[in-house]
Amino acid sequence: MPGRAAVFTVKTYSLSHLSDQALLRDLAVLIARDRTTTAALLAHIAEVDARKLYLPAAYPSMFALCGAPHRTYYAEIGTMRRWLRRSV
Repeated sequence: MPGRAAVFTVKTYSLSHLSDQALLRDLAVLIARDRTTTAALLAHIAEVDARKLYLPAAYPSMFALCGAPHRTYYAEIGTMRRWLRRSV
C-alpha cells in the first residue's frame, strides 16, 4: 500500500538447547558461510559497477542502485572499490 512503512519480521532464535560444542561448531560454520557470501556479494557489486549496469536501470550511481532496496551495502561498495584500487 502506498504511503505505508514496510513491516519486517525478525525471527528470534533460542539456542539454549545446544551443547557448548554444538554451539561453537555452528558458529564456525556460520562464520565461514558469511565470508563466502560476502566474497560473492563483493564480486557481484564489482562487476555491476564495472559494467555500469546501474545506468540502464535508471540509477545515477552504484550507491543509488544499492541504496534503493539495500542501503546496507554502501560500506561494501566502498570496500570493494578500495580493494580494486589496491589490487591493480
